Amino acid sequence: MTQYDLGKWDLNELVKKPTRVTIDKKLAKLESRTKRFEKTKKALNSNISSAKFLKILRDIETISEKSSIIHGYASLCYS
Repeated sequence: MTQYDLGKWDLNELVKKPTRVTIDKKLAKLESRTKRFEKTKKALNSNISSAKFLKILRDIETISEKSSIIHGYASLCYS
């Protein structure tokens, strides 16, 4: 049976300088984006323009992506 040596993962593509300060800054930015996004809920109605709706979708995608990066880093680092 072949054995593989497990090396340390390089997570620099997710977080370049993984210090407490760096992670806290990323979390603060994410929270700020989320709070701003919560205010867009008022704009959701049947008369919303397609441009505004598209911006809302892009904002959701950005929040989801940033959240996934933080989660992915933490999960892989822990593993």
